Amino acid sequence: MPDEESEGERTTLVDRDSETQTNPELVSDGGRQKDREQRKLEGILHALLDERRRYILYFLQEHEVSELDELATHVTAMEQETDPDAVRSERVKRVRISLVHADLPRLEDSRLVEFDRRSKAVRYSRPPELLARMLRLCANFDAPEIR
Repeated sequence: MPDEESEGERTTLVDRDSETQTNPELVSDGGRQKDREQRKLEGILHALLDERRRYILYFLQEHEVSELDELATHVTAMEQETDPDAVRSERVKRVRISLVHADLPRLEDSRLVEFDRRSKAVRYSRPPELLARMLRLCANFDAPEIR
């Protein structure tokens, strides 16, 4: 029969017959339950793994709201390290498709941006201060014109 033993703030269930311990934080898949702050941090880190998503966040950090085509043009320019007026429309179209189907949904899932598909508006979504600090760090390693 399991007994509870208190270890500071954590309670561990101990089966006296088999001497095994069960932590109530463990979930059925063997992993630990994640609190809200851990999930937020993981969402930010996952978003920052991808260069294009960082470029989206850099642009929205400066402009807060953008129309999808404007965002696609500026992200394309950052990727090509050129002026937005110099990017080719075919390349912008491919980036726009990627934004709609991959990058913006991922950033929405992390609650870093909001994308209104009807109006095609993309909004920086009250990001945590941690994101701003991490973006500043990432900018040191990305293209020089971003810094």
